[in-house]
Amino acid sequence: YGNSGCSSQENVSDTWDSNYVMVQHLNESSGTLYDSTSNDNDGTNNGATFTSSAKIDGAYDFDSSEDDYISVSESFSLNITQEITISAWVKTASLEDKSKIVSKGKDKTYTLHASFDNDDQPALSIWDGGDGQSVASTYTITDNSWHYVAGTFSGSQLEIFIDGTSNNTAGYIGDIDTTADDLIIGADNNLGPKEFFNGIIDEVRISNTNRTAGWISTSYNTMNNASTFISVGDEETQS
Repeated sequence: YGNSGCSSQENVSDTWDSNYVMVQHLNESSGTLYDSTSNDNDGTNNGATFTSSAKIDGAYDFDSSEDDYISVSESFSLNITQEITISAWVKTASLEDKSKIVSKGKDKTYTLHASFDNDDQPALSIWDGGDGQSVASTYTITDNSWHYVAGTFSGSQLEIFIDGTSNNTAGYIGDIDTTADDLIIGADNNLGPKEFFNGIIDEVRISNTNRTAGWISTSYNTMNNASTFISVGDEETQS
């Protein structure tokens, strides 16, 4: 601090703790979409449109057509078998029928999506031995405003959060299946992408642990409006 001759101390990969397996800021306007963790789960854009009208420094707009999705190649780090947390900022006028925000395999592993039973209500689903387990929110997203959607699985409970607040839970004891399928942002992956998202997605993050309610609330508040959540006092000087 205050040393104009000091070199940059930036350390992107160590900014995110070891439980993060992928952090996609989606702020590259073209080319490779870089994972900010050391796992190199980089993304490839397929038709989605970069937009500066993002929640944080750039995002991608998906128009629900068959050529709009981002793919992340299958990797060991993305094959999570026990605890998981998935989160993203979304802006949409309608989640539409079964549309996917983030999906690993088709009805095989894990996905953050529109509820199978009620359009516009975000849900988290996992699969164990081919059997699907879900928790859907009671909150409906139709206002074309930014919302922070997060889903967690502790090994015994599924939980869905909307804008930093727990919205619904479902008990389930099991593991998460693995698959060699790519991870897809903005669509599903079953013999080719489908069930496409219509709207903007930003800040996609996946952890191989069950993040606490406090962690998710803090993440929401620091990204949504840090100036009202974090207070910085006056600089102290040596007397």
